[in-house]
Amino acid sequence: RSKKAGHNKMGILSNAPQGFASAVAALNSLPKGILSEMCQDVVAYLQHQAPFFAVEQYALTIETLGLDPQPDAQACVNALVFLFRLAASEKLSADALVSELKSSMEWSDAVLAVVSHTWKEQGPALSALPSDTLSEGKLVSMDWKLATAISSSGCRSLNSPYVSLRLRVAEPTGDSRLHTVELSIAEFQNFAAQLREMASTMETIA
Repeated sequence: RSKKAGHNKMGILSNAPQGFASAVAALNSLPKGILSEMCQDVVAYLQHQAPFFAVEQYALTIETLGLDPQPDAQACVNALVFLFRLAASEKLSADALVSELKSSMEWSDAVLAVVSHTWKEQGPALSALPSDTLSEGKLVSMDWKLATAISSSGCRSLNSPYVSLRLRVAEPTGDSRLHTVELSIAEFQNFAAQLREMASTMETIA
């Protein structure tokens, strides 16, 4: 892939979403262990091995690190989802991906090493998926209900309340898939807070 002389942004990231550069800076500040786990979880999410990404767990972990400024967990996850989805659609090898990232001069060596390791292991499988699998679906409907656990599990205690979300998503293939997610009250409150933040942001750019 040719690059223009003096251009400090890689070609495949020319259409990166707003805030991507700040998200990369946040990724650069994360410890290797957390970043590696986040990369693995993002790949699993893109392979549809995990229907829902629990960003709040990463947010809580990052908060305990006492970093200043504190990295935005959601921004980090969004950046990795964008990066790996793009790398898969372009069918880049690990070496090609790292070479492209290096050209932007925004990524630390530590992050490049983790990304390279993750993509060497998981990239071929993700790149082999049909292109429509990597495309984003559209939310058709969302239903929810409040319930109480009648049996204990690793996710919730007996008799504890939880929220069940049913998300119907229209896939690029034309089919629709129903995703069911169970959240504790605390997780649902965090989810609702993120939705309010999204709505507030959308109002500023509408």
